Amino acid sequence: SFNALASVNDCTKCPTGSFTDKLNIDRACTLCPKGWHIDVEGRSFCLPCEPGTTNPLTGQESCASCPTGTFMATAKANKPTCNSCLEGQYQDQVKQSNCKGCSAGTWSNQTELKIQSDCINCVTGRYSSAKGVTSSDDCNNCAAGKKNANEGSTSSNACTDCGPNTKSE
Repeated sequence: SFNALASVNDCTKCPTGSFTDKLNIDRACTLCPKGWHIDVEGRSFCLPCEPGTTNPLTGQESCASCPTGTFMATAKANKPTCNSCLEGQYQDQVKQSNCKGCSAGTWSNQTELKIQSDCINCVTGRYSSAKGVTSSDDCNNCAAGKKNANEGSTSSNACTDCGPNTKSE
């Protein structure tokens, strides 16, 4: 005879990090693939890792947040680590999908910068209106006959006339 209570009591939910198709008669659990996760037992589907996270393993209940200095632009990322911010960029927050460019008047030739202040000011006599500059050579010289005593200038307006009977060095 059929015992409905016995069959219901014998059913178990798939653990976190795995799922089963509702139509799967044998109720075999399948691990979530790389780049996917599930943090609840008994689900019939896994969720993709969000941008700003990654998951290089199968059967995970969560995705790892990208640390500062790194990013992950795409969903379903299955890389072992997040992408490094490139030269001229930084990221001061975790779980981000992109990096920020060093601000105008600054530059950097280093990767994985974690804070804006790690970007280096253009030296005196130079300026840069561009963001994300990767070399001090990309900071523009003031025009002939002009000077600039300030570091980190963002415009040629910071360059002033040298004055009568003088020249810029």
